[in-house]
This record gives sequence, C-alpha cells and structure tokens, in this order.
Amino acid sequence: MIPNIDGNRLIPLPSHGVVKPETQKRIRGEGLPLPKQPHRRGDIIVNFDITFPEYLSAEQQQFVRNGLP
Repeated sequence: MIPNIDGNRLIPLPSHGVVKPETQKRIRGEGLPLPKQPHRRGDIIVNFDITFPEYLSAEQQQFVRNGLP
C-alpha cells in the first residue's frame, strides 16, 4: 500500500513476481494535478531500493530454503 500525495488514503500497488533492486513501478493518475489541466493527475513513480543482508543466521537460511522451490 502506497500513501497518495494528499496523505488521506492508501493506494494498492500490485506486485507480481520478483522485485529487483532499482525497480520502478508506476501508479497512473494518482500523482500531482497537471498544471494546465488541474482536473487530471499525473502518475506516482515508486522506486524500490532493496538492500540484501550480508549475513544470515542458520535459522534464517533454513527459512529462505523452505520458501524456495
């Protein structure tokens, strides 16, 4: 869920598949009003900044293994 520009509601951000570092997703029509057409809105761009851990405990490693095919 992504907060909208006004901060008064949350917008679902569907995610199918793996989200990789530096992935961008676009939510159409939920951004700022367009200057010359204030009744229309631009898009919100969501950037994912993913940091992978440098170390996993044995329990965490097992949890990851159990989640993989």
